Amino acid sequence: MFAISGENLTVRIRKMTLQSMLRQEIGWFDRQENSTGALTTRLATDASAVQGAAGIRIATLLQAATLLIAALIIAFVYSWKLTLVILAFIPLVVIGGAFQNKVLVGQAGKNQKQLEGAGKVAFETISNFRTVSMLGLQQKFFEAYEERLQIPLRNEVTKAHTYGIAYSFSQAVIYFAYAAAFTFGAYLITTGEMDFAGVFRVFGALVFCAMGLGNASSWAPDAAKAKIAAARIFGLIDRTPEIDSSSTGGKQLERLVGNIEFKDVRFAFPTRSHTPVSSGPLACNNRFITTFS
Repeated sequence: MFAISGENLTVRIRKMTLQSMLRQEIGWFDRQENSTGALTTRLATDASAVQGAAGIRIATLLQAATLLIAALIIAFVYSWKLTLVILAFIPLVVIGGAFQNKVLVGQAGKNQKQLEGAGKVAFETISNFRTVSMLGLQQKFFEAYEERLQIPLRNEVTKAHTYGIAYSFSQAVIYFAYAAAFTFGAYLITTGEMDFAGVFRVFGALVFCAMGLGNASSWAPDAAKAKIAAARIFGLIDRTPEIDSSSTGGKQLERLVGNIEFKDVRFAFPTRSHTPVSSGPLACNNRFITTFS
């Protein structure tokens, strides 16, 4: 059920994204970040990235939550003291996980912009390959594509080292918790407050709980990418175009007779406002009759 809902979400997001792109005014497509290659890359990857935080991931999260509640009940029933000792290490694990997530979110946003630029170069090169081949510019465009991949490569190397430090910290805290649990458990056995089987019941319940939470947290990289992709998608969907071609508002006329007259026309593209295409004077007059049905 969750997998089906995730696929339906991906299809719906792709439809809404394409509809929003087609609603935008012509000037929006003139911007460098909205080139054909960048838009096709965004349409292909962003919708799939959003699925990383939906579908089967939600089922894994629910399973981990249920396991957490059951494990805490079992652990507190057999020994609340040992349970509290083990739970004291949870904030450190959370801090390590939050740091990992922060690293992943920051790098995902940086890499996406550079990968869109690389996708744009690849799309334009392949679309106009005859011209590129005729002029012998294959190597030049290959170098341009490779150059745009260098920044994501450096970011990924930095992320690997930073993520490794955060991951090692989280794993070290878990083993520190093991050591503290067995030490304090041995003390409780010595004092007669617990028996050997009770210690392992508490420890086993919390270990299986930690394993479930670890499996749930393994989708943190996908969640980080999904967060960035969702922000871009809904930013596009919520954008109101200056000229909305899909709008049905306004007064609708059945028959219109009149003249269109332009005087002293001045025009420049939105992305090159300081470079006028027509600086006037330009005049034209056209009489028309239109019937709307």
